[in-house]
Order: sequence, then structure tokens, then C-alpha cells
Amino acid sequence: GGLATVIPGTGMSAKSDPPTPAVLVPAVGSAPGKVDSIKISKVSSTPVFQNDSSKQVTISFTVDQPCAATVDIHGLECVPQFMGGITVNLSSNVARKLTTKCMPGINNVTWDGRSDSGSMVSNGVYAYRINAVNGGTAAVPYAPSYQSGPVAFTNFVIDTNFCFQANERMQVAYDLQAPAFVMIAVPQKANPVVWGEPRDKGQNVEFYDGRNSMNGSLLYGQFGLNILTQVLPENAIVVKRGGAEFISRLQTE
Repeated sequence: GGLATVIPGTGMSAKSDPPTPAVLVPAVGSAPGKVDSIKISKVSSTPVFQNDSSKQVTISFTVDQPCAATVDIHGLECVPQFMGGITVNLSSNVARKLTTKCMPGINNVTWDGRSDSGSMVSNGVYAYRINAVNGGTAAVPYAPSYQSGPVAFTNFVIDTNFCFQANERMQVAYDLQAPAFVMIAVPQKANPVVWGEPRDKGQNVEFYDGRNSMNGSLLYGQFGLNILTQVLPENAIVVKRGGAEFISRLQTE
């Protein structure tokens, strides 16, 4: 994590001291599924974040023989811990079941962010699992367990030209080397800037109004910020649509 000292009202940008080096931990999960003869491998999804500009997510995988594949998309419960870190639990409910006939090689299925009933799923983190069958032969499902680890970040910059008492928000920017859960907060206080939310690779910007999440009181004087990052599950899809997009789609249903 990193630590920065913020001096409100100075009109200066403050950079954090060089953070403790964070190692980008490659997504680690189950080995490529292998069974009697069906093998599921080279699994990926693009994009990881389904937002206003990305209407569909493409899930790609390779099989070594003709088969029928099922992709189950589950919701994930992601619970931030007070001392840092995220607990990830897979819901037993399937939000969407996708099926496809596969030929040897690369196969793709697309998800439009809707449930089996045709309604849009809520914003949040989801995970997919893949199974394949060919007659009486079934593959070991692609169902990776979650392996936590830090994600490297750079350019953690705080714009100190703000005044909470004048209803001016503080801006915090940073770059992620991979999608991650992000926690930024005043140490040892209930003052989170962002708390366990998924963020995409590249530059991210957060805004904070200085209010305590418990009692609504404002921060005064100098304070520090800590940032912690934790890798997303390797099979994660993040649905994150804006309000206008969400309302527009509801009106067309």
C-alpha cells in the first residue's frame, strides 16, 4: 500500500512517498480443465468491465473436440474487511446460463448483461464457470478458486486544492496495472474515499467529500491516505453502468 499526507487548501498536488513495491500477482485458479478426453483451456473474457460503451462481454475458451458447453454466470459477494482485504464468495444462484455447440479450437459465447428472465442484472461483480460434455464424457469444469494478491499501482496523486467546509471535493488519481479491488481511506478512521470497489486497468479518479461514513462529520486539518489493492478473480466480469444508461435500457424493455 501507499501513504500520502494531505494539506487541504494549499492548491498543490501531493504525491505519495514511493509505495512499498507491489507485485502484480498473475491470476491463479484451476488448471485448464482436463478429463477423459475433453480439455477446456485458454479461458478469457473481454472486456472485464461491461459499462456504458461495452454492450456485450465475450467469453472465449478452447476445447479439443466437438462438445456442448455451458457457461454459468454467478453473482459474487465481495466484502471489504476493516483491516483491509476483500472476502469473495460465489453465489449459488445462476444469473445467466449460456449454452453453445463447440468445435475443436477457440469458441466464443457472448453475454449482454441480462439474466435468464431477460432483465438487466444489477451493477456488481460476477464470475463465470464453464462445463462441457460429449455424450457420456464430461470435462472437469473450469471453476477457478479465488487467489488474492496485490496489484501494482503508480502515479498516486492527491489534488490538495479543495476545502471540505466549502463543499469542495478532494480528487485522488492513480494508475492500476490490472483490474483490482481498491481501498483508499484515512488510516484508522471511518473515512473511506473508495472501499473495496472494482476498478479497471489504467487511470482511475476518485472524489471524496471529506465526510465520515458513520456520523457524517467533516475532516479537519492534515490527514493521511492509505491505498490497498487486491486482484479481481481471474474469471470476473464487472457490470458497471451509469444511471442514464441504466434508465434508458429499462425504458426499452
